[in-house]
Formats: sequence, C-alpha cells, structure tokens
Amino acid sequence: MDKWQRIQDIAEKNPVIEVCFIESEGYPMVSQMYVLQSKHLGRFVVSGTKESKKDEYAKLHPQQTWNFKCALDFAIVQGDVEVLEFKGNEKVFLETFVEDLKKYSKTFDDPNRVLLVMNAKRISFPEKIEKIQ
Repeated sequence: MDKWQRIQDIAEKNPVIEVCFIESEGYPMVSQMYVLQSKHLGRFVVSGTKESKKDEYAKLHPQQTWNFKCALDFAIVQGDVEVLEFKGNEKVFLETFVEDLKKYSKTFDDPNRVLLVMNAKRISFPEKIEKIQ
C-alpha cells in the first residue's frame, strides 16, 4: 500500500476536521498544499503543483513527477514536523521548508482545529477529503 492510499484509508476512517488550501508564493516548487486535520491522527500535509504550472515545472525538473496523489511530503503530528521523503536532490529546500513550517504553524483554542499559515497568505475552505482525490 502506497502512502497516498494509506492516507486515503486513514481519512475515510477518521473525521477530517479542517482542510486548508495554502498558496505559497515563496515556494514555487510546492505551489499548493492541503492540510488535513484528523481528530485521532494529527495533521497531514499533502502538497503538489498547480495544474497550470505542471508543464512549466516538468521542463525544469523532467526527472520528477509532481501531483497530488504522489506528493505527500510531510506529516505533522502533535506539533512535530517529520520529513517523510525527499524528492530528487531537494534536501536543502525541504529542510528550509520544514523550519518555516514550524515557524508559521498556528494552533487555535480548539485543539482539533489547526491552520497552517505560509507567507501571510491563507485561503480556507470547508470541503472534505474528496477535494484532493
């Protein structure tokens, strides 16, 4: 079972409290991210590139394929950030991103409601997991 299928299975069995869309101007390689908040399993970040930028990205990085179903890069559980995998040779980029992730993550009064803030730009929507399938 791959990581994406595992996350889908987890999400189906656990309520997704909030799904957020973040537009990250400072990180063109990860131009869209979704934060899934599970009541029992913490937060999961699923990242990928915009449809409109996939061709542009593919020209720069022909050895990599980025899409929402294969780009689960980070899992955030109980406030800790763990890098699950590196793509290509972007280790430095990911380490920097993780530090920023720790810096900009915000929790609210409700411990089940978590919002990730990147570069002071934030768009939230109430759709459930189907939004990213």
